[in-house]
Amino acid sequence: MSRGTFGMCWSLLLYLLVISNLFEYCHSIQFYMNAGTKRCFSEEITSNTKVFGECLVVGAEGSMSVDLLIRGPQGEIIVQQKNIDKQSFGFTTPQHVVSEETGFATNDIHWPPASYHFCFETTPLRPPSGSPPPKRKIILNVQTDFVSSGFTDIAKVQHLNSLEAALRRMEEQFGQIVVELENVRTREAHMKETNENTNSRVVWYSVLSITMMTAAGAYLVYYLRNFFRQKKLI
Repeated sequence: MSRGTFGMCWSLLLYLLVISNLFEYCHSIQFYMNAGTKRCFSEEITSNTKVFGECLVVGAEGSMSVDLLIRGPQGEIIVQQKNIDKQSFGFTTPQHVVSEETGFATNDIHWPPASYHFCFETTPLRPPSGSPPPKRKIILNVQTDFVSSGFTDIAKVQHLNSLEAALRRMEEQFGQIVVELENVRTREAHMKETNENTNSRVVWYSVLSITMMTAAGAYLVYYLRNFFRQKKLI
């Protein structure tokens, strides 16, 4: 392989790596907390997904401690750290159980998603003074990515070079992107069906309500006419 062809291959590989990394989900949030407060955030994360992130606490050192607690969809504790200043975490989500709320299952190992809760709680370390209560700034970065195969081991077994192993990894990533798009399409069809069923039920409920109100009004008119006739008022 000539140097020009080799350079073009590496340029194409770098471009594809950049494109594939765009599909990795990254979320960052920053907020302030007073002493003696608790704040939680929830995130829908798919099954068999790597989750890794970092939490940074700045400002008002020594005034309060900040505790981090991450819970899974069943309330299980995944990460629990006390008095953090800079904390990194990482875990892999298991295969979630398909519940009645999700409505359907697919053959994708990353379906269905489930709610994970990231909670922060502050505890004052010194008694409050006459000055305004201090606040601590918390920066939370969370990134998710699909669980990929062990390409290092595959490359050793199949005697692949670095370029072939990287292409194999990108092939799996693009395959996961296609699967995710198919899941989005399936979920969209499911939501459309749910909306149509809901609209149909609302229409029938409206028709039934109007019918019952009309019948009740007719009966009320009939009853009042007979009542006034018996009283000889009409």
